[in-house]
Amino acid sequence: MDSSIIGGKEAKPHSRPYMASIQCKNHHTCGGMLIREDYVLTAAHCLNRSVFSSRDHFEVVLGAHDIKKKEKTQQRIPVIKYIRHPMFELNNKMDYSYDIMLLKLKNKAKLNKFVKVMALPKKNGKTPANVKCSIAGWGLKTPNGEQASDVMQEVKLKLQFSFECKNKWKQYFSSERMICSVSDGKHAFCSMTGNKS
Repeated sequence: MDSSIIGGKEAKPHSRPYMASIQCKNHHTCGGMLIREDYVLTAAHCLNRSVFSSRDHFEVVLGAHDIKKKEKTQQRIPVIKYIRHPMFELNNKMDYSYDIMLLKLKNKAKLNKFVKVMALPKKNGKTPANVKCSIAGWGLKTPNGEQASDVMQEVKLKLQFSFECKNKWKQYFSSERMICSVSDGKHAFCSMTGNKS
């Protein structure tokens, strides 16, 4: 699964101060969200085994808009612990229903105008269908793209009804742990490909 923002637009700089760029050897690997001063929430599939062998070079960049520039607003903090959901480790890697991971940071982030914590939703909170959601990150800009965007992109998509998602994705969709959206063919937030996982 590629992390992509298809048909999006450049986000207003620093409009999402909770966003994190997860980097290996200064290369953007995946996006995440700062949920506490010392923890970032991301997807478990973002880290393949080859990345795990390079832990010394694994960092989180906070307060960024253009990740190719050394912006004064940026905070670069090493990751010291990786906590994958245990069910993701046990299940087939194509089962994304437990695709979640916490990254413990070596130092606490300095909260300010450019770096803020994102509050987690309430337990058992429901997200109704047809609500427009925003997705942001530095993902690929085209379905067959090779390079991620240097500046944060964002796209708005409408959420689907759970029964529609279940009909389309069958056993791959779990309404207890997932939401899904509908693409109009021009806007999307990820791209499934047969040769990548």
